[in-house]
Amino acid sequence: MQDILLYEVSKNWREDAATWNARTASVNWSILGGDYYATLLGSTGVSDVVALEGQWLTFDVPVSVIEGWLTDPTSNNGFFLRPEEDEGGGRAGDLTAKDSIEFASSEHGSANLRPKLEINYSGPGGNIPPLLEVQMSEDGAINLGTDVDITAMASDIDGSLSSVQFFDNGALIADFTTPPYQHTWRANPMGGHLFEAVATDNSGTSVTNLIEIAVKWLEQNPFFTNNLDDAAGWSFEGQWEFGQPSHGATSGHTGNNAICTDLDSYYMFNNPVTHYATSPAMDCSNRTGVTLSLWRILKTSDPVCIEASADDGNTWQTVWAYSGTQNSGEHDSNWTLMSVDISAVADNESQVKLRFGLGPTDSSHTGSGFLIDDIVLLDSPTNGLYDIDTDGLEDTWELVDQGSLTSLTGTVRVTYQDPEFIVTEGSTKTADVALNGRPLNTVTVQVARVSGDSDLSVSPSELIYTTSNWSNVQTVTIAAAQDADALDSLATIQFTAPNFLGDSFTAQEYDDDRDRTPVVGNDPGATSVSATSAELTGTLSNGFETATWICWGDTDAGTVSPNDWDNAVAMGNIRDGQQFSTTVSGLKTNAVYWYRCFVSNATGVGCSDATSFSGTSVFISDKYKEFYVGVNFVGTAGAGGTLDPEDLAGYVAQTNWNNMCASSQNDTLNTIMDSEGNVIAGMSVDTSIGAWDSRETSTATNEWGPHTNLFEGFLGDNESAWAPRVAVTGIPFDTYDVYVYLNSENGGKGAVRLNGGGTEYYAQMGNNPLFTGYTVSEETSSATGTYNTIVFSNVTGNMLDIDMLRSGSKIGVSGIQICGMRATPTIKNLAPTAISTSQATVGAALSAEGENYDVYVHYGTADGGTNSWTSNEIVGSFADTTTNISHTLSGLLDGTTYYYTFRASGNSGTVWASPSWSFTTLPVIDVGPVTTNHSIPYSWLNSFNPAWTNDAENSITNDHDGDGYATWEEYWCGTDPSDSDSRLKIDKIYMQSGSLRIEWQHVIPVGTLPPIAIHKSSDLQNWEHAGQKTPGNGNNFWLGNPSQLLFYRLAVTNTP
Repeated sequence: MQDILLYEVSKNWREDAATWNARTASVNWSILGGDYYATLLGSTGVSDVVALEGQWLTFDVPVSVIEGWLTDPTSNNGFFLRPEEDEGGGRAGDLTAKDSIEFASSEHGSANLRPKLEINYSGPGGNIPPLLEVQMSEDGAINLGTDVDITAMASDIDGSLSSVQFFDNGALIADFTTPPYQHTWRANPMGGHLFEAVATDNSGTSVTNLIEIAVKWLEQNPFFTNNLDDAAGWSFEGQWEFGQPSHGATSGHTGNNAICTDLDSYYMFNNPVTHYATSPAMDCSNRTGVTLSLWRILKTSDPVCIEASADDGNTWQTVWAYSGTQNSGEHDSNWTLMSVDISAVADNESQVKLRFGLGPTDSSHTGSGFLIDDIVLLDSPTNGLYDIDTDGLEDTWELVDQGSLTSLTGTVRVTYQDPEFIVTEGSTKTADVALNGRPLNTVTVQVARVSGDSDLSVSPSELIYTTSNWSNVQTVTIAAAQDADALDSLATIQFTAPNFLGDSFTAQEYDDDRDRTPVVGNDPGATSVSATSAELTGTLSNGFETATWICWGDTDAGTVSPNDWDNAVAMGNIRDGQQFSTTVSGLKTNAVYWYRCFVSNATGVGCSDATSFSGTSVFISDKYKEFYVGVNFVGTAGAGGTLDPEDLAGYVAQTNWNNMCASSQNDTLNTIMDSEGNVIAGMSVDTSIGAWDSRETSTATNEWGPHTNLFEGFLGDNESAWAPRVAVTGIPFDTYDVYVYLNSENGGKGAVRLNGGGTEYYAQMGNNPLFTGYTVSEETSSATGTYNTIVFSNVTGNMLDIDMLRSGSKIGVSGIQICGMRATPTIKNLAPTAISTSQATVGAALSAEGENYDVYVHYGTADGGTNSWTSNEIVGSFADTTTNISHTLSGLLDGTTYYYTFRASGNSGTVWASPSWSFTTLPVIDVGPVTTNHSIPYSWLNSFNPAWTNDAENSITNDHDGDGYATWEEYWCGTDPSDSDSRLKIDKIYMQSGSLRIEWQHVIPVGTLPPIAIHKSSDLQNWEHAGQKTPGNGNNFWLGNPSQLLFYRLAVTNTP
């Protein structure tokens, strides 16, 4: 009777991969045959020595095992069966096995013989344990520093979970009371890790899942491989040989060959010396942690060794040795992989050799000896502390703390409290120093003043950091000696350490002998001025360091305090020579503003001089020409609001205003200047046509400078009916805008129109209105808002009447302004020229007065109209000009039709040339040799007169037939150079079926001739491209759209 014992399998396994040796495709059983828990679950006996097929074995399985499987399905690895004893040992099927038994599996062909698990189960009377399953994103052996995601799926069917906890080798690493139960663990330290996931329910019952992981160093990198298919560079002593072995093995590990102590017999015994097989030199430069890996068969009881040399074989060091005692562990039955750390010899060496030795041998034992194949060298550390990336930081710390070797570089880190390091003369100040990561070894940081004034010194001269105190701050002290000068000295303090990035800073001495009274200026003033914003700038010229403000407003609020200003911007602490600035916004159009800079330190307060600035006009843009005409109506007795030539005033800001009505409201001004100071011939302004009531001066005063002066004087109108008030003649613009500036002293209301009709604009004024900016009326039926500016747009004609209506109290006009509009730009395509097999010159006529335009040419094999082209190139930028533009297109395909058009883009928009034009590049045809000038084929000359080829270069310049065309011109025109009647000319032009037909003649044109262009003109001066035609032999014609009063001509589109 033989007992069969039942156990629980302790490790998971794959049914499709498990064997006697392995539990998965890549992992072996720890015990051959399978791993199981030591607790015996049950046993039964087999009645016969040889059991009969169909005999059932029954085991009573403890209920706790099945409950555990139900609670944690991942713990169900199945049952393990084995005989109680095996007198001869061995596994079933081996000839050496004395006992054997076979079981029907779940795949047995007879379903009634397959194993069965019968469970008689009823719910327990008490608490049901929680359900728990755990997943990890990595398993098995993983690299140090790998981030592993741990996720638990837990529930409790008869209550609730109170906690889910994760433990690493008994240490709590995560504790959850609510889902999700997820934690990321960074793999460290190296070695084995047992993870426990524990789920506890509200009754205190817990279940546990266990997972094992091994943490290892980084995978090594093979950088040298020799599979020993040949023995190039090797040398052999004694019985060492290379080839296919027949003793100990029948081939190499890979391939047929190997290096052996004897290929076909036992190695030599009673040999008193060691014989070696020596490799060629191998380059291990820039390699660290070098490891030798090879496949061997070792069967010997005599000494064996591996030695390495770093100097091309001059000196040797043993890296592995076998003493030669009878140790079965060094007797290989088959090819076996071995690894040897040779880093002490090979790291960073360029001439590394290996040699394999056997001997001395005695007479007591012999064997097949030492067989070697497939040598590999690998780099990177395998254990311990390393700095493989040579950044000064210890790699295991980098991987664990940073997650990679590339995210951090060893650095000396220096910090101090203030933005700048300033030490007062006669005192000291400290800086803090530490490393940014754990070093590989002890690091000495050298501290020194490397440049600057010797009055500044630093101590100590070195700081020591170890692998444990590297993050502890150590201090250095910078001292400023008391001296007799009044200089603020500078010195550079530098920190250096081997393999670490250093650091440095500039220390500055604050000399207490120097005058520190703060001095500031508005330098360079207001810049980047727009209609609503400006950048205000100042510079501190003395004071060492000051608290600083920029103050601004529409009045100069003085030098006492920033608090007196409408706006004060704190700039923080500023140093000597430092420029500072702020951008202010919300400015009113053309208003005058003022700003000052204030500075303060322990010595006192400083303030800059006041600087004025003005927002530019909204309409100083490409809308208008660069000159305007402004007329200012002066107030009572000429005292109100006179503008000097340099005064900038008006909604469209300009200088050179024209003052009139200084002595009477009825005045005529015949000498008028534009904004550039040029006298406009023939222009005049007449106020005598209106029944002005008076000349007046505004009693309101403010700080808006010339703009206020414009509004200070005005002509008062007290008429309640529409009537002309101002007449303007000789206006020099085709199209222009008119600005009328209104004023009143008593809340006047009224309206303005032009030339006796059109749009009427209404406005009302306050009592004694204070000018605070330009307000433009858009009211066209009644005056409900307070405005001081009326704008009429796109006015035409060289004469103008300004009409007024009073609808309330008296209202008046302070001035008028006329701004000429820019002409609309135009661009028109011109005919192509210089067409070759790969190039063509295209052109356009551009008219863009008063503005800058960027011009582009668009082209392609299809007409893209004005928006869809495959290619475009910029031709150039053109400013305020009317000109013809040309551009050469290169890289074209031969014999291909291309379309093109031009586009001009500027601030006012984009204009396209239309319609598009086209051309066809010349085909590439081999016509044989050609002349240097004009590319005339010798074969063509020979066809008319062979003598012309004797001096071809001269001959092509002659007019052989006397028709006025040189021979080379006749070639490109496709005419006969020996016939004076053969010339390129229009023979007929007439109407054919509603189309215009033009005819001309060619005589035997060659295939390389370019198309003939047809040009049209209405005045014989300006020609446009109408079309083109490839020359053909005999009569040629072109059909086009008819038009009256046009001239036509033929043109060759390209002549070299």
